[in-house]
Amino acid sequence: DQTIVGTKTFTRNIVSTGDLLISGSGVQKSIIDKQQIGPSVISTLTQVASIAVSGVDAVFFDYVIKQSTTDMRAGTVMVVTNGSAAEFTEVATLDIGNTSMVILTADINGGNVRLLALSPTGTWTIRTLVRTI
Repeated sequence: DQTIVGTKTFTRNIVSTGDLLISGSGVQKSIIDKQQIGPSVISTLTQVASIAVSGVDAVFFDYVIKQSTTDMRAGTVMVVTNGSAAEFTEVATLDIGNTSMVILTADINGGNVRLLALSPTGTWTIRTLVRTI
């Protein structure tokens, strides 16, 4: 682990192979994390991504859902939480092909906010970028 205190200017990319934690005045807690499932059949409610709820007021699951290159959509599932309850909504692109059979939902379980998916048909890959504030 490396901690940077004060001001640091980077002239190239910052690469993180794990979680990236950003904190400071105006930022209570911000985590960026990439997660993926599939390609797989998701005929039962399946966890796509999760992140600890402690100290978090909102979670943004940016995602792309695809089956090969014929059926695709991208969007964001936005979750607000008080640590014990969660409410969510989804904003998404129009489909390339048809992804309407893939249903996304969110909940809190075991101290984590989870993004869940279900599809009665198809073999899907779901990639996510998880952000918190």
